[in-house]
Amino acid sequence: ENFPERLNLALQSIKEREEHEIRQKELEKSTCKIKVYYFHPRERRKIEQKLEVHKDKTLKEATEICSQLFKIEKSVPLDCCRLVKFDEYQDTLECSFGNEDDTPMGLLLGGVKQAYNFDLLLETKRPEQVFQEYRPGGVTVKLYVADLQNDIIQEPPVSVRAYHAQTVSQFKSMVAEVLNVSADKMRCVLERFHNDLKFLSVPNKTLKAEGFFKSNKVYIEFSGEEEASHFTHTHFFRLLDRHQNTIRIHVNLPPSSDVEEFLKSSSRHDQLMKSAITSGKSRENSSTSLEVGSKTGSDSLDEGISDRGSDSEIEFKTKKITLSKSDPSIYHSCQSIDIGRVSFHSSASEGRACSPVGLSSSSQDTSTSAEFNVPTSYRGLCNIYDGHEDATDSVLGDSNGREPVEHGESDSEQTAPPSPGERVIHDTDFKQEGNWDSDCDNDVTVTKEEVSKRYFHIVLNETDVLTKQRNLTVLVDKRITLGAFKGELEPHVGTTSDNFKVYRVYSNNQEFESIRLTETLSFFEDGKLNIKLGRALKPGEYRVKIYQLLVNDPEPGKFLIDTVFAKGMSVLESKKLVIPEIREQCGIDIPLERCRLRKKTWRNPGTVYIDSQIYEDEVHIFANWEVFLQILDGPEEMTSTSQLAIFVRRWRPSTYELDPFQEIILSSQTVDDLKEKISVLSGIPVEEIEYAKGRGTFPCDVSLLEIHNDLDWSPHVTSLNSWPLYICDDGCVLYYRDKTEKLADLSEERKKELQQKENARMARGTVRSSYSPRKERALKIYMDESPSSCVSKNPPDLD
Repeated sequence: ENFPERLNLALQSIKEREEHEIRQKELEKSTCKIKVYYFHPRERRKIEQKLEVHKDKTLKEATEICSQLFKIEKSVPLDCCRLVKFDEYQDTLECSFGNEDDTPMGLLLGGVKQAYNFDLLLETKRPEQVFQEYRPGGVTVKLYVADLQNDIIQEPPVSVRAYHAQTVSQFKSMVAEVLNVSADKMRCVLERFHNDLKFLSVPNKTLKAEGFFKSNKVYIEFSGEEEASHFTHTHFFRLLDRHQNTIRIHVNLPPSSDVEEFLKSSSRHDQLMKSAITSGKSRENSSTSLEVGSKTGSDSLDEGISDRGSDSEIEFKTKKITLSKSDPSIYHSCQSIDIGRVSFHSSASEGRACSPVGLSSSSQDTSTSAEFNVPTSYRGLCNIYDGHEDATDSVLGDSNGREPVEHGESDSEQTAPPSPGERVIHDTDFKQEGNWDSDCDNDVTVTKEEVSKRYFHIVLNETDVLTKQRNLTVLVDKRITLGAFKGELEPHVGTTSDNFKVYRVYSNNQEFESIRLTETLSFFEDGKLNIKLGRALKPGEYRVKIYQLLVNDPEPGKFLIDTVFAKGMSVLESKKLVIPEIREQCGIDIPLERCRLRKKTWRNPGTVYIDSQIYEDEVHIFANWEVFLQILDGPEEMTSTSQLAIFVRRWRPSTYELDPFQEIILSSQTVDDLKEKISVLSGIPVEEIEYAKGRGTFPCDVSLLEIHNDLDWSPHVTSLNSWPLYICDDGCVLYYRDKTEKLADLSEERKKELQQKENARMARGTVRSSYSPRKERALKIYMDESPSSCVSKNPPDLD
């Protein structure tokens, strides 16, 4: 009964909906849609909204709508707001609308369009201020006010409209009116390009002649605190120079509790490293003394002694030191210097003792001069300041990692002249006049150049309540070195820069460690850094990954620890260093006499390092180094580099089995010595032994079904380092067998069982790559089962 009524209601609802859609479409055709921007003074950033206004709405009504969109209608009166044309891409002001408050928006914007080639900007002013007229064809200037008293550049900038025909004097007057300040003592600086500051000092010069573009950045200062002088020597210039090179960095710091735990665990490592370095120094000093020796009278040293008047000169490899003394015993305080290759030029004075280390003095009061270079490594640390400060530290920078400024370097940072009693060290050389020790007769005057300190300011310091992670937002001069930057972070991290590492975080959240302390942050710009606890590297140190060599495991290399080795350290000292760390971190107790370190080349164990070998001198060491640590079954038998360590594995043909790996030490690289060692190990007579070299990377897997015939058994050679063996280094793999042992006959089931086991074993040991250079495309095959398809002249396409 109610069906007709319900039908009428449904039809009426559909009709109303259609009419609403028609009205909506008509409204959209009459609506102007455009982006409007506003510089929020509290948030100090530019925000945007989408303005949708009917074309018949006036400019005043549109301004009121924008005021409500940005929620400033209660704080800023409507008569203190206006809309102007704005190019967001160029960040320039195009023009103002003048007395067009009652003009419809459709007429001002040029009609209703899908997109406009300009935007709108909502401007505000103070009640007593007058809006500036923006005429077409002008230039936009962003004004940055410099506060010399607080040593900052005020933000956000103030945008004004200027014109090429204006003079500098007229521009200053306009700026003074906008900022409500005096133009009498105003100084203006135009930034044309990055690090290109131009001081606007000629009042009658036009802005076009000064090089103003469509969009410009101008710094102003009107305090009058500085007297007129050369611009580059003013505080104003130094502030601008710093501001141009300042970047914002977000730094993530570890929790304070983690820092305390790390300091406790790292104290043992530091003590072991210090003792290793000390023993390395002593070893170098003793070898240096034996090498150079002491000669007297007119005897000359074989390593380059020549007459040179009254001067004695010692030349080293890198940093240079110049001494002037009347007594050769001035060198007594430098006994830890690594002489290296020395050329010693001595005068022909009779009876003079000429030993660089521990020189004895003569009775004659003859002036000597010596120049030598100090190697920047642990081996060559020279305690030249009161017997405790390292020359390496002095040359690289002060304790905070800041670098000395070289002579002739043009920098905005001014350095004060050295005061009496200060010490100066230059990167290329440093000279001293007077006394090195308190025992010497002459006075000492050692001056140290004042270090230019780069800008570093914390703007935000907060801690996450849940993770206890600490976050810093830092404004820093990007010309600061990484070492100095770490020095500034020390009080915030809670430990010295030696105990933490800096990782740069990229946009894809990948992080990489920054290790070059002398590099600046110029490459960084704004970004993010993660600070992680860990032993930071000093000059001459290298980070090393230690892997345990497990020759009979499916995965022969197992990662143990990260540690640090130093140049000049012996292999034995490095063992003493890593054994306690492995015990603490991995729970593995390794006896020293059963610990062996050897070269790691990907998965291959290589050269065995002898305890007496020295890193860098006999064992090449480099960044991100990896070594194998091998736990021996008994005491170390490798005592000489002339010995050869080879892995051998017995093949048993009668049972189709391979024995576990065993290692033999050869004193000579001959086949006879090899067979004798294998005979002792296996009990096989020497004349019955056959051997073959393994193929591929360690552990040189080979199929049990193919090993008997596939390998080259018992090649006709007498030396291991000849073709086809070429065994010249430790870690090679050899298979051996008893040639009298018969090969077993396998049933098909046994072969299939062995094949399955082999496939599973080889699959575990094979490194597969999932990389594909291109995306594969599926192949579609269409088949027509009709009889006519067999004689078809046009077969289906294969995609």
